[in-house]
Amino acid sequence: MVIAVPTGIKIFSWLSNSFSKSYSALNFIIFIILFLVFYFYFKTTQNDYIILFNSFLPLSTEFKYKLFDLHRGNLLEIFPRSNPQYLKENNKCKSIVIYGSNLNSSIHLPKFTSIVSYMVNIPNNILSALIGILLSDGHIEYKTRKLFNSDSLIYSNINSRFRFKQSIDHLEYLFYVFNILSPYCKSYPRLVKTRVNRREFYGIEIITRALPCFTLLREMFYNGRNKIIPENLYELITYEGLAHIIMGDGSFKFNGILLNLQAFSVKELILFINVLKIKFNIDCTLHKSRNHYTVYITVDSCRKLYPKIKNFIVPSMRYKFE
Repeated sequence: MVIAVPTGIKIFSWLSNSFSKSYSALNFIIFIILFLVFYFYFKTTQNDYIILFNSFLPLSTEFKYKLFDLHRGNLLEIFPRSNPQYLKENNKCKSIVIYGSNLNSSIHLPKFTSIVSYMVNIPNNILSALIGILLSDGHIEYKTRKLFNSDSLIYSNINSRFRFKQSIDHLEYLFYVFNILSPYCKSYPRLVKTRVNRREFYGIEIITRALPCFTLLREMFYNGRNKIIPENLYELITYEGLAHIIMGDGSFKFNGILLNLQAFSVKELILFINVLKIKFNIDCTLHKSRNHYTVYITVDSCRKLYPKIKNFIVPSMRYKFE
C-alpha cells in the first residue's frame, strides 16, 4: 500500500502532463488502445480471418474439384446480396435439352451477377474445342480477385477470362472460334495493334467475361504464369481439339504437319506424342528448333487423321493438308 499510492500518483501525473503538453504520448496511448481492440476482435473472429488468408493461397495447392463442381449448396444463400431477378423465367420452352446444346450469345448483356457467374459452365461440346485452342494460341489470365466468407461452398474467389488473338489473314478461323465462345463474351472481337521490332502488326482478339469456370480450366493448364500440358491430357483431348491445335500452330512441312509447340518442355511434348499414339494411333517425332522442340506428324498419319478432323477444319486452313 505504501508503494502503490506514490506509484499511482506518478502515473496520474504523467497522464495529465501527456494530455496537456505532448501529443506524442497521446498518440502512443491511442495506438495501444486500438491494438488491444483489434487483438480481441481478431480472437473472436479468427475463423473468418483464416478463410480470408486461405483465399490468397495458390489455387493449385487445393485443386480437388472437378470441372463441374464450382459450388456446393444454394447460390441464393451463398450470395444473398446478388440480384436473383437477373435471369427471367422462361415461359416459352419447357423442353429438356442437353446442357450446352442451346446456349445463346451473351454479347451486350449486362455484367453477370455472382449467382449467374457460378451457374455458367463449360459443356463438353465447347470444352473439346477449348482444349485445342488453349494448347495453341489461346490463353487464360486472372481478371478479378474477390473475397468471400463461403470458402466451403464455392470453388474459387478468383475469376479468369479467356483470350484468343489471330492475324487478319486468319479472320475466318477467328470468327469460327468466336461462334464457339460467344456464350461467354460481352463484346465482339476487337482490332488490336502490336509493335514488334519497330514494325506494326494488326490482329483481331477475342476476350471473354471473367468467370469461375475459366479459373478451373486455368488451374489445369497453368503452373503459375507458364502454360503446361496437363497429365490427364488423354481424358481431355479429342479429334476436334487436335484440329484446333493444327489450325493454330500447325504448318505444312516435309509432306507432313509440324506443330510449333515450342512453349512446352520436352517432357510435356513426349507426353503429348504418347497420347496421340495411344488414343488416335498417330505417329509423331520430335524435331529440334534452335533451343526448343516441335512435334512432327508423319505423312501416313496425316492421311489417316484428315478424314477424322476435316469437318472441324475451316476452308482457309485446309492448305495445311495439301
